This record gives sequence, C-alpha cells and structure tokens, in this order.
Amino acid sequence: MPEASKVDQQYKKRVLLLIAAIFIAYLGFKAWHISVSLEVWKNQELETPVQGAAK
Repeated sequence: MPEASKVDQQYKKRVLLLIAAIFIAYLGFKAWHISVSLEVWKNQELETPVQGAAK
C-alpha cells in the first residue's frame, strides 16, 4: 500500500502545481487587461459634453 500512497502524493503535488500555474497565468492576464483598460480610459474623449459624466 505504500506505493499507492506515493502515487497519490505525486498526483496531488502535480495538481497543486497546475492550479498554481493557472492562477499565476490568470493574474498576469488580468494585470495586462487592467493596464490596457486604464490606458484606453485615460485617452478617451467624449464627443459631446455630458452633464455629470465621470469623464
């Protein structure tokens, strides 16, 4: 039975590493997405003035 336990531990480690890698990739994508959004928002101009608009 110790062999099955060793396999389970290796599987658990691989799954956790996969989850961590996916999470890090997600954070990287979100950081890029937010930086692009903020850059576009900063350079956005309204065609006509709107009373009470944030920008």
